[in-house]
Amino acid sequence: MERNNLAEILFQELRCNTSTSLGEILNEFNRGEIGVLGYLAFEKDEATAGELSEKLNVTTARIASILNSLEAKDYIKRTEDNKDKRKTLVVVTKKGKALAKKAKKEVIDKITKVINEIGEEEVKEYIRITLKIREILNK
Repeated sequence: MERNNLAEILFQELRCNTSTSLGEILNEFNRGEIGVLGYLAFEKDEATAGELSEKLNVTTARIASILNSLEAKDYIKRTEDNKDKRKTLVVVTKKGKALAKKAKKEVIDKITKVINEIGEEEVKEYIRITLKIREILNK
């Protein structure tokens, strides 16, 4: 397996397991402005503020503040939901998507350094064990 692919798998795994020290590196990626941009850029094209709050485990007040800041920087746009005029959807702009990609690359680069230090086999074993643990816990 190519190291970049391995780093991508480890990145995804650590995003779900923030109790590790590497997970702490990802905390900002999962929350705050980058968390919102990452969610919109990589997971869902559009979302309501409530969905973002729930998905990122951040208060609705904090989401409102983040969205105001992101909108002022032209990283997101708010649009009316065509299906339900009472809802406002948040959509990432090209500028916002570019920032999310840059932030993700920086995190992937850090994780690649870890892989280089401890070796591919140990990282694969970590991933295998972590997935097994998650599978057991999710039963």
